[in-house]
Amino acid sequence: MSNTQKYFLGSSGQRIPGTEQTIQIGNTGGVDARFNPMYEYYEYYWTGQIYDRTDIGISGLISKMQFYNQHSSATQYTTNDLTIKLGHITSTTFPSSQVPEDFSTISGVTDLTTVFVGSVTRSAGVGWTAIPFDTDFDYDNTKDLIVNFQYRNGDYQSSTVSAEWSYDSRTYGSALEYSMTSYPTTNGARSGYVPTTKITIFG
Repeated sequence: MSNTQKYFLGSSGQRIPGTEQTIQIGNTGGVDARFNPMYEYYEYYWTGQIYDRTDIGISGLISKMQFYNQHSSATQYTTNDLTIKLGHITSTTFPSSQVPEDFSTISGVTDLTTVFVGSVTRSAGVGWTAIPFDTDFDYDNTKDLIVNFQYRNGDYQSSTVSAEWSYDSRTYGSALEYSMTSYPTTNGARSGYVPTTKITIFG
């Protein structure tokens, strides 16, 4: 974890101290990888992941997330037309084996907020891919954090040079649905992992 002392303006213009921290959840490397949060090999997809509040540890404004690609043969790639949503959930797991595309309908989800719409460029080779948000998410740390990626562009990357994301095993901590023809509004399947992630939070 790293942290930097900063200030933000209160309602009366006063400077209020806070700390921007970068919290890493999970480990990099390993012999296996997964395709959450960005499944570059498919033309259309949505993904989801849930992070335990005890792993985050503080409340505050989440302004950026980073994910670790461990595929050394991956070439640089830009994911266009990507939407990212964050919300609170009262569970560390996806509660149903059939995960709906509309995360607002998942039991226990509140405050689902669009934080990013745009393009993300991943560098070639192994390393972190950072996604600074357009809108900070006000995370309360009394509930767990749910994250939803939606990709509607129709472009894709060959499987031999696409990203493979490091992960940690977590019971039903992720979900995925994909299609070659159109954006899938169908239910997806849950899986037992979450991608290795860095979360930047100001609190």
